[in-house]
Amino acid sequence: MIKKIFLDLDDVLNTFTPYVLSEICGRDVTYNDYPVEAGWNIHEAAMILTGNKRFSDATYFWSLVTRKMWASVPLASEFYGVFSVSANCVGRKNVFILTAPTLDPECLAGKLEWIQRSCPDWIKRQYIITPRKEVCAGRGCLLIDDNEDNVNNFTRENCDSDAILIPRPWNKNWRYYDNDYNLVSFINEVTEIDRGAKIDKA
Repeated sequence: MIKKIFLDLDDVLNTFTPYVLSEICGRDVTYNDYPVEAGWNIHEAAMILTGNKRFSDATYFWSLVTRKMWASVPLASEFYGVFSVSANCVGRKNVFILTAPTLDPECLAGKLEWIQRSCPDWIKRQYIITPRKEVCAGRGCLLIDDNEDNVNNFTRENCDSDAILIPRPWNKNWRYYDNDYNLVSFINEVTEIDRGAKIDKA
């Protein structure tokens, strides 16, 4: 039975990647525009989209991502639904934002601004900052994330943990994404099924 839910922030609760690419590349970018061959490397995606070889340098790309950008990312379309269904399933005190910062302190400050500005009051202090999300794994714990490594590490750390890998262009579940995909409905289904079986979406 699911007892705690950990929600990734970037590209789960918000639309970080298309927003940042749009800002830096100077053109509208959606998830459908993201070059899948870039994989997890957003700087390579920027290089492919613009033809600008300077973006091949990850340090250069990330230097362009300001605190204001971290703080201003638009909400994901599922934002309110994800919070609602998660709180209904396990109770508000058992829902947490789980996010990894870059090495730039401005990233962490911007993420905190985003949480304070965008999230419901009840979760504004229920956040965990770490790139090692598997430390939160345990019996009855569910991670919702877009990063395959995070999902794999979370479920590997504790065999009683589960995870949902939400479809994004840089992960294997992108093939599931279409107009009928509904993350909120899927979370609801997952938290209602017998937890004796592992989730086959991760």
